[in-house]
Amino acid sequence: MLLGEVAFLGPQFDAIVQKLSDDAVRTIITWLQTITERKERALLPTHGSQYKSVPTGDLLVFRKELSIEGKAMRILLVKIKNAQYWEFHLGKHAYYDEVSEQLQLRRSS
Repeated sequence: MLLGEVAFLGPQFDAIVQKLSDDAVRTIITWLQTITERKERALLPTHGSQYKSVPTGDLLVFRKELSIEGKAMRILLVKIKNAQYWEFHLGKHAYYDEVSEQLQLRRSS
């Protein structure tokens, strides 16, 4: 279970969520469970940068690809280490690229 405050972000978040199939919802829930069970490996932002005034070295970032109505979507789950705050980003690839750049995710991620 995710604990603390969760910010749901993305310019089309609500519209995308309305299109989620039951299978997609189960996939997301299973993915979140693997994260909370520490079975999912976090992506590594570039150290020395900042994301919303937080050093990127203090972030855990998880990524999930999802197809919704045949369109590629991405989820980025951002956790500030030792804090009760999560960001759940859901959007099309262009939005994913924008947030990834802000997070300074390494290209190999």
